[in-house]
Amino acid sequence: THLQHAYVLTHGGHSLESSLSAGAHHDDDAGGGYYVGLLAIRTLFRDLERGEYSLLSKSLMALYDVYNRKEIEWLLYEDKKLGRREIAQLSKTVAKCAAEGCEQARRIFEDCAYRLAEYAYVAYLRSMNSEDAPVVLVGGLKQAGDCLILPFKKYFPSF
Repeated sequence: THLQHAYVLTHGGHSLESSLSAGAHHDDDAGGGYYVGLLAIRTLFRDLERGEYSLLSKSLMALYDVYNRKEIEWLLYEDKKLGRREIAQLSKTVAKCAAEGCEQARRIFEDCAYRLAEYAYVAYLRSMNSEDAPVVLVGGLKQAGDCLILPFKKYFPSF
């Protein structure tokens, strides 16, 4: 079958129909790997303040061998080992933890799926196209599998 229209969700939640953009701002990367990584770091800081550690937080601390706020802040701001690319790569750890049942990691992907569904809907509205068109997820986060796909289908049932 020849597709005339398709909505493609790329990294950073950018939605395209041909050259049509849904208007996601690349800096916040909402719905993309960097966004997922930022939410994971936020979860880690919150867990450190509470003194209760989720599987996600334990995995992140073990990954970088850091176990308190000061060490993590040094890693982020002084040592700068966690740049944009490295933070985006944390999405793999989040996906693994979500697959293992971590509620905090699952909530991160729920948020991500909601953002991506919003972008897909905006792209559809901007196209002013009366035809239904498929939605295609591309980029690194598609490797998260059901952690992302299942909540995405909840918000965008035609996917």
